[in-house]
Amino acid sequence: MKNKLCFLASLILLLSCSKDNICNEAFCVKINGKKWWPSSGFKVNSLSFNLVDNGNRFWFSAQNGSTSILVSVRDTTRGIQLGDYELAEGYNAGYYTKDSNIEFRTNINNTGSLSITAIDKSKRTISGTFYFKARNSTTGEVVEISDGSFNRKTYYEF
Repeated sequence: MKNKLCFLASLILLLSCSKDNICNEAFCVKINGKKWWPSSGFKVNSLSFNLVDNGNRFWFSAQNGSTSILVSVRDTTRGIQLGDYELAEGYNAGYYTKDSNIEFRTNINNTGSLSITAIDKSKRTISGTFYFKARNSTTGEVVEISDGSFNRKTYYEF
């Protein structure tokens, strides 16, 4: 009887765990609460991480068909390094595009954050987390990009 109770308790715990809350992938993100993955099309790189302008600007993009996410930050004072960067307007912003031409972007009222948690300059890898709300300026619709993370992704310098 004890074995059956232990088995039943273990089964209930296992089934109650949500895979949506676990991210053990190299790139994860949710769009309006639904998990979204970049995917490669023919001759298209679905994920791109770039450190440019002598290390003063970092941006990454993720694409799946006609949907894409882009995050860009710039720090000309100290260069891009570990830490948090507010996403709002200008060079430090988050963008979301759906159906190839419906664009959303962060602004003063719809903000977010990019946190760079690790940079390995010898291996050229970067890790971090991000989230933001972005608004379509035509319709006023707001999209929520949440639970974003990237782990040891290779970045390109130019």
